[in-house]
Amino acid sequence: MPGASAPPLPRISILRVLVLWYLVGRPLLIIRSYLRYAAVFAESFSFVFLFRTLFAPWKNITDAYPKRGFDLNLMLQAMMFNVITRAIGCVVRVGAILCGVVVQVLLFSGFAVYLVVWLLFPLILPSGILTLLGLL
Repeated sequence: MPGASAPPLPRISILRVLVLWYLVGRPLLIIRSYLRYAAVFAESFSFVFLFRTLFAPWKNITDAYPKRGFDLNLMLQAMMFNVITRAIGCVVRVGAILCGVVVQVLLFSGFAVYLVVWLLFPLILPSGILTLLGLL
């Protein structure tokens, strides 16, 4: 249609968009990114499975109890072997759980530092420049 013009676009200040992105958009993206990494590491260490099988024998290695007769020596031998494999499994799984917790804490700390530095960077940058220039 000749003579028709497009409707006027709403006036949104570029500074307002930048501030909203800097203080809301990007921090939300950082938090979402952290949550995705935390979920991947939790799945990699499979905490639920480790807790569920905490006292299971290591690599499911067990000794069968004697089926016929009553031989106390063979029964105690099988029982001790089974207890030891369960203890080894527990130690290994607790070690894996502790490693996973350490990884999660380091991940959280790294993202927390990243988020704080992101939010404080507008304050850090001018003071750093002034310090370099010897004015502060």
